[in-house]
Amino acid sequence: AGVPGRWTPHSAFGTTDTSTVSRVPAAATGARYRDNGAPGERREDDPGYYGAVVWDRGGHIIEVVAHSR
Repeated sequence: AGVPGRWTPHSAFGTTDTSTVSRVPAAATGARYRDNGAPGERREDDPGYYGAVVWDRGGHIIEVVAHSR
């Protein structure tokens, strides 16, 4: 398992719409995952990137992203 702030396993899942991305943190925190910032655009990462990131209970990063370009 990973440790926040260090290299950790990272799984990313793509979707075609931002509403799916926006629903992930609420569902994940309900399952005792830890939110890592509100869903939204991350222009510093990539123009057109809309994502949400959570840490699972083992410290792994789970990301859901929709690209609009």
